[in-house]
Amino acid sequence: MRKVLFALSLTVMALGGLAQPAFADDGARPTDRFAPPDPNALSPELRKVYDTSVRLLGGPYGPRMPMLQSPEVANEWSKLLDALGGTSLSKRYWEIGILAVARIRNSPFEWWAHAQNAVKLGVPADEIEALRLGKPASFKDPADAKIYRYASALIANAPVSDRVFNEAKGVLGDKDLLNLTILIGYYDTVAMVLKTYRMDVPPKSSTVPVLVVK
Repeated sequence: MRKVLFALSLTVMALGGLAQPAFADDGARPTDRFAPPDPNALSPELRKVYDTSVRLLGGPYGPRMPMLQSPEVANEWSKLLDALGGTSLSKRYWEIGILAVARIRNSPFEWWAHAQNAVKLGVPADEIEALRLGKPASFKDPADAKIYRYASALIANAPVSDRVFNEAKGVLGDKDLLNLTILIGYYDTVAMVLKTYRMDVPPKSSTVPVLVVK
């Protein structure tokens, strides 16, 4: 259970001060395709997961809710994120990779959950804002640019060029390049869950500007 809770906290570590979210009134509510589970009907272990997610996100939102339908998968899924969190992969590059997924997959909820993290870790706010608006990536830090370029290429439906691969490898080394690759795949899955269950609209109460969907 400690691993599950740690994974949840990594996913939403920038959200602690937000009020309970109210989703945009556009019909794309998280209950359109999925009704949040009755917490009283959950097993004690899953109830802890549910309560932690509600506390961190302000309500029964996010990918953890539909995943409670498959507790075996949900538990193993959390272990993967926990394992990644224990590696030497820089949290700055961690967040840049996730923002690449959010931008390319047009995943507003992921953007909401992670844009503030990147700023807190030193990525300039104006660079984050340009990405939010769908402008070409323009990072002043060459290493940031290489990581974002690799993450973007990995998400695109095309081969990753040797140049892009070697640039990222030069920043991260072999081990953390693999860790970043797995992390990007993890959050690509998150984007799919959010999209499928229409949980990709950020709360009005968020201080994070809404991702401009391209």
